[in-house]
Amino acid sequence: MKEENDGKIVDHQKTITDENTQLPNDYAFMPNFANVQGIVIGGTNNYVNDGYTFTFDLDTEKPNTITVTYKNVGSYQGKVIDMRITVKGWTALAGKQILQINKDNGITMSGIRDVLLNYSFLDNLTANPVKLSGFFNFTDIDLEQSIDLFDANNIQNFYVTKSNQLYYKKHDGYIKIGEINNNKINNLNMHYWLTYTYKNVSGFDVRYNQEYETNAVFNYSFKLPMTIGEIPPGIVDPTIPIDVEVPEESVVNERSQDQSANPTAKTGSWVATVLAKTEVNQLSEKATQSVGSTKSTAVPQIAQAELPKTNEQSSSYLAILGGACISLFTAIFLNKKKG
Repeated sequence: MKEENDGKIVDHQKTITDENTQLPNDYAFMPNFANVQGIVIGGTNNYVNDGYTFTFDLDTEKPNTITVTYKNVGSYQGKVIDMRITVKGWTALAGKQILQINKDNGITMSGIRDVLLNYSFLDNLTANPVKLSGFFNFTDIDLEQSIDLFDANNIQNFYVTKSNQLYYKKHDGYIKIGEINNNKINNLNMHYWLTYTYKNVSGFDVRYNQEYETNAVFNYSFKLPMTIGEIPPGIVDPTIPIDVEVPEESVVNERSQDQSANPTAKTGSWVATVLAKTEVNQLSEKATQSVGSTKSTAVPQIAQAELPKTNEQSSSYLAILGGACISLFTAIFLNKKKG
C-alpha cells in the first residue's frame, strides 16, 4: 500500500476533519460490547476461553463456520439489538493461524495475512435481521496494517482528525485504509483512528490486514475524533468510553518463549498468557497517565478477594483471652497468699 495509494484519508471526498462537527443523530448507534447479556459461540467447539478472549485455531476451521453472537449490544428504534460476528474467510501467512475475538473490544490475529468478518444486526426477540444506521470507530491502525471497507456497507462519511496519518486506496468494490510507514503507535493516538458511518444496512463486512507478522490488534472505541449531537432515546451514548484494556502488538518473542517452555500446551494458551501480561501492564500505564491530568480516565478496578475466616484465626483470639484470664487468676492468688 505504501507504493500504491490514492493519498491520505483526510483528502477523501467523503472525509470530515472538523473536530467540532457533530455526528448526526441518525448515526448515533454503535454496538456496546461492554454490557452484553451473554455471548454465544457457534459453529465450533475448538476454542479457548480465558475470560477475556475467545481464541480460535483457524488451522482446524472452515470459512463461514465460526460465529460469535453478542446478546443486547444496545437498542435501536425500540428494538433490542444482538450483533453476530461471522468469520467468513482468511489468508494464511506463516505458522499457527490464530484469531482472537475479545469479549469486550476488538480482535487480534497471528499467522494470517487477513481475516474477513461480517457484523450483522439481529432482533433480540426474533433473531431476524434489523436494518439500521450507525457508526463504527477503529483505533490503533499502525505497523502497515489496514482495513477494507466494502461498498455494500453503504458508507456515508469518514471522520478523522486533521492530522490523521492513514492512507487509502480505492479498489473495485471496496476501499483499503491503513498505515504505510511502519510506525508503532499508542492505541490512544487518534491520528491513527478511523470512524465511518453506514446507513440502513442489516450488517457489513470488514477485512483486517497485516503485511507481515505483527500479531495485529484491531480495536473499537466509543471515544470519537468529533462531537456528537443529542442522543436519541434508546441509543447508547458513544461518548462514554468502554472500560476495557487492549492488548499490544509485537508479542512474537513472548509467544516463542511460551511455546518452547511448554511444547505440550493447548493451542491458544500462549495467547492467554500474553494478554494477561499486557492487560496488567496497560492498567498500570493508564493509571500513571491519569495522575495530574485534567481529564479522568475510567480504569477497571480489580477487586481484592476476601480471604475466608479460619478456625486458626478464631483460635488465636481465644488463646489471648485465655492467657489474660490465667494472668488475672494468678495475680489474685498471689495477693491472697501474701495476705
